[in-house]
Amino acid sequence: MPDGRQDSWVWPSAGVHLWESGGASASRTHPRGHLVYAARGVLSVHTERGTSIVPANRVAWTPAGFAHHHRAHGRTDMRIVFLPASLARTLPAAPVVFAATGLARELLLALTDRARRDDRGARARLRRVLADELRRADEERLQLPEPRDDR
Repeated sequence: MPDGRQDSWVWPSAGVHLWESGGASASRTHPRGHLVYAARGVLSVHTERGTSIVPANRVAWTPAGFAHHHRAHGRTDMRIVFLPASLARTLPAAPVVFAATGLARELLLALTDRARRDDRGARARLRRVLADELRRADEERLQLPEPRDDR
């Protein structure tokens, strides 16, 4: 694939992207906020506010409507979970990176397991627990701000 992805599986609430090192997505926005987790490798998430570094012990939150793109550093297994507005409004209104607790990591992996994608009730319950876990997680300042002045 021209963007460096080896393979992808995406359904309405979640997905998996396997990236080669240096692979990057096109800039886009989503109507729902989403969480990104690198189960393997390291991601950088680029927004107008700056670049966030997301190793395997962090989770990046990008609210709905923020233009962004992702880049893989090393072979990367990227997991993405979209949150409904009712849960998204409990998280920050701007992009942020959280420390990934053991529970958050397991929830992200379960929510991106293709075998579970048809169990809507279970996914809804797991997303609620994940949002609750992240509300209590420490924010990690792994962001490089974008310059605002051409000088």
